[in-house]
Amino acid sequence: MYGNILLALVFSSCGIAAFIYFGNLQRQFEAKLQHIRMGDVRPETLTVVSKRDNTGKRTSQQWVVFRSSRQPELVYPAPPDLFNIVNPGSTVTGYYFPDGYFIPQYDTDRDAGTPKWVFFSFLFLLGVLVFLLTLTSKGKRKNAA
Repeated sequence: MYGNILLALVFSSCGIAAFIYFGNLQRQFEAKLQHIRMGDVRPETLTVVSKRDNTGKRTSQQWVVFRSSRQPELVYPAPPDLFNIVNPGSTVTGYYFPDGYFIPQYDTDRDAGTPKWVFFSFLFLLGVLVFLLTLTSKGKRKNAA
């Protein structure tokens, strides 16, 4: 019984932790967009030097190598839509932040609004379900005795 309650607490805690983690990612994403809208960060032209594709049986990792005025070579983890559109020599508009370049039209997968609620709902409700099942099974054992 105590094991199930502990399991329920672990699931619920993981749901809350995931909510906080993805909430922080979402705030960072929104803060970058806000800085861009306010004009605090100037757009920079990023020129595609090459593309790297490391697709295996289980994983797919794609990068685009850019050149910018700040860096002669910038290896950028590319979402599929960016990787498929650009070719060497083409340009993309990006914004430089201390943690790296941000390309708003292709960085939409870094918006964590939906995952925040999905992970929270699933894990927290799973914890509540385990807890309720533990309570009902405890009541059934008392009635059987």
